[in-house]
Amino acid sequence: MSSQPPTRTSNTKTGLATLKKISGKTMTETLSPKQEAFAKEYAIDKNAGKAAVRAGYSEKGAPVQGHRLLMNAKVKNVIEADQAKHAERCAVTIESLAEELSADRDMARRLEQPSPAITATMSIAKLYGLEVNKNQTETSGEMVVNIKRFTDGPTE
Repeated sequence: MSSQPPTRTSNTKTGLATLKKISGKTMTETLSPKQEAFAKEYAIDKNAGKAAVRAGYSEKGAPVQGHRLLMNAKVKNVIEADQAKHAERCAVTIESLAEELSADRDMARRLEQPSPAITATMSIAKLYGLEVNKNQTETSGEMVVNIKRFTDGPTE
């Protein structure tokens, strides 16, 4: 038998953590149903105590049990794999939001709807840290637009 330590992989579809030995033999470790439930419940609010209760552990010892479960390597691997999968699935950046708003603005312009186009433009400005205030005077009908960075302080 090889003296090298086994390597750990995780399969998030089945909730199984697998140890692959260097010699080619594979040993599978499974999570208990409560551990699997905890991993799923922890994803909801990242509160180990509440997740433990929802997973079926006693309410009295839930905070301690939740902490223990987070320290368990098998449970931790499943949680980390699920979090990585979720982050990849929900990859939203300022740039991706700005692209969507820009497409919406273009559509509003093609449909000759200025109000949604202006709203999209203002939303893009807010994404990039600009505060846009518009004031319309009653008498002349002119519109005054003040644009400043959020860090510049309050508008007058």
